[in-house]
Amino acid sequence: MATPLQTALAQLATLAAELSENVALDLCTISRPTFTTSVFGSSPPTYATVATGVACNWSPLSETRSAGHEREVTGQTRAVGYYRLTDLPPGTDAKEKDRIVVAARDAEPAHTFEVQTVVRKGAGYPVQLNCTLEE
Repeated sequence: MATPLQTALAQLATLAAELSENVALDLCTISRPTFTTSVFGSSPPTYATVATGVACNWSPLSETRSAGHEREVTGQTRAVGYYRLTDLPPGTDAKEKDRIVVAARDAEPAHTFEVQTVVRKGAGYPVQLNCTLEE
């Protein structure tokens, strides 16, 4: 039989796990493109990993209106949305055109963003990225 203290500690552990799951930051991988040009023209970029396991949050860039557009890629219409990645640790190495892959969590699939602008408010402040997401 569990003591009242053991019962309380078990309940606290359960609540802490639920809280952590609901407010925990996502983890992302940052990759940087390398562009090459041959005599036949430019090739699709290759990506090299810059950082892994970087904590972040992501949300639509605008919550008051539909921010996005459609574009045609190789004969298919693709939706492009605008998102903000926040809470990246100060000093995170991120640049325009980098690829950010936010890891899948539970039923949510992984998402791949392309950095459009990097917002740095100063040393010691979290980094913010304005990105696009194609689906």
